[in-house]
Amino acid sequence: MPAFISDRFRFIYVRQPKSSSSAAVKNMLLMLGLPPSSKRHPPDLIRTAAVHEIPDAVWSSYFVFTIVRNPYTRLASAYTFLSRYLALRDSKHPAAPPRTPANQARSCSVNFAAFARDSWALVAQCAAAGCCLYLDPVGAWSSDFARLHLNDQAGAVFAPDGRPLVDFIGRKERFSEDWVAIVAAINARQNSTLRAVDKGRQNEQHIGAMLHNPGLRAAWAVNATAGAAGAAPGACKDEYAAMYDEERMRGVATQYAVDMLRFGFLQARQAQPARNDGGAQDQPA
Repeated sequence: MPAFISDRFRFIYVRQPKSSSSAAVKNMLLMLGLPPSSKRHPPDLIRTAAVHEIPDAVWSSYFVFTIVRNPYTRLASAYTFLSRYLALRDSKHPAAPPRTPANQARSCSVNFAAFARDSWALVAQCAAAGCCLYLDPVGAWSSDFARLHLNDQAGAVFAPDGRPLVDFIGRKERFSEDWVAIVAAINARQNSTLRAVDKGRQNEQHIGAMLHNPGLRAAWAVNATAGAAGAAPGACKDEYAAMYDEERMRGVATQYAVDMLRFGFLQARQAQPARNDGGAQDQPA
């Protein structure tokens, strides 16, 4: 799992792909006075490393935070993203593999129903059939690219025994509020005056309660249908609502059972983000 480290301000951001990570990186760069699209930074101000490469002494003495997301919306987002940027044979992306008879004969596509049951089928399909293309500068297939978007979120946040490994777990569902709290915690620890610039506007309605609330599930389905049909602008409150039925949601809940448990999504009973992080702090110490 990738991480951003600021030695000057002594914080570590554990990046969770498809969990507002791009917005968090942009906000972080702006907070540090850097252009949000910059790629090269003063190494003491911000640098990158894999989580497993960070020395224990640094990890334990820095403020470590992450942003996580409801597994239902995260996996739907990952499917949409990977289908586009891996350029599956059936993709409409201009750089997708050509629709030759040989390519058409390959079984390369993975529909969302199958993906919700087993998201790793996409990785296996790409590797075995040779029909996927990661659109990096050299156009090479890389299973690591897909894996980063499909790994559970809890692995980098909790130890096997359930102990939290980070100081703060933010939520995409309340991104703006949590970003303010993150910056306040950094400032309090370092006696700094960093500004909580939020360009993300990433707050997202929590939908995990659907499996436990028939009324909400029915209302969500109606909103999804109305939104998809254009009957009422904005009726579909979640952009991924139309992709799900109950069976698909159960598939995701099974695949990401650890995330569901550790981040409290199974305890949700209303259309708000759950606040049970399995013992981790939801507010900075």
